Amino acid sequence: MQKKPSRPLITGAILPAFKTLAAIGLLCLFAATVQAAEIPHHKLKIRFDLDRSILYGISEIEFPAGSGGIYHMPGLKISGIWINGRQIDHTNRQQPFFADPDHELTVPPGEASTVKVKYSLDLSHSTSPVGDFASSAGISLTTIWHPYLHQDQLFELTATIPDNFEAISEAEEIFSSTVKAGKKLRFSFPYPLPGVNFVAGPYIIEKTSFGDDRELYTYFFSEDQELAADYRRKTLAYLARYEEMIGPFPYRRFSVVENRLPTGYSMPTYTVLGQA
Repeated sequence: MQKKPSRPLITGAILPAFKTLAAIGLLCLFAATVQAAEIPHHKLKIRFDLDRSILYGISEIEFPAGSGGIYHMPGLKISGIWINGRQIDHTNRQQPFFADPDHELTVPPGEASTVKVKYSLDLSHSTSPVGDFASSAGISLTTIWHPYLHQDQLFELTATIPDNFEAISEAEEIFSSTVKAGKKLRFSFPYPLPGVNFVAGPYIIEKTSFGDDRELYTYFFSEDQELAADYRRKTLAYLARYEEMIGPFPYRRFSVVENRLPTGYSMPTYTVLGQA
């Protein structure tokens, strides 16, 4: 028998999320205003073979003039790297891009450039109880599942998932469209982050309004859907309490998301609570 999500986790997840988001929100707004032209733009496109638990991804980073980046890609199987549209031999480690032995790829500062990395990640051998996984039961990506830089970036994530799935990532807005392979979701978040997370599954989504034109969402599995209304009610109470203590919630949406894994995470715009 699976355990139901633990109600006390609401307090433990929302309070640190709210305090952190209030501070980060102001910093991000400042950074987005002052340094937007200097921050790399990271476009991620992902899709899945859920029968084999494999993630396929394309990472494309636009580096502004005068910037560069050091890539961190442990565990990712790289199938191609393109720099300004030209494919390089990523197996030839004698090239200047691979001069740093501690990192997979280095882009030196210079003129504006675009780097595309095509990769895959086999999640079928994951042994950690809270590690990344992808199956017909759901998807949870909260560790290193895309190329990372040692600096903040502006992310735009596009994910193709089965048509019976819904998904969440750091986002102010989520755009959905139907494609031949299922459902395509695009996550828009205009503030810098070091990386993004992604959780998906056969969710039932419900929402209610709060604050100044803000929305509270619950993403629950059908077997636990009877808990969703209580979670929203308690979450709204905590949000109102913390707005009085700290100030307005800094983002347009907040989501309480049920996870197949025994997690209790807080991210910008949502929290992930374990089902079991």
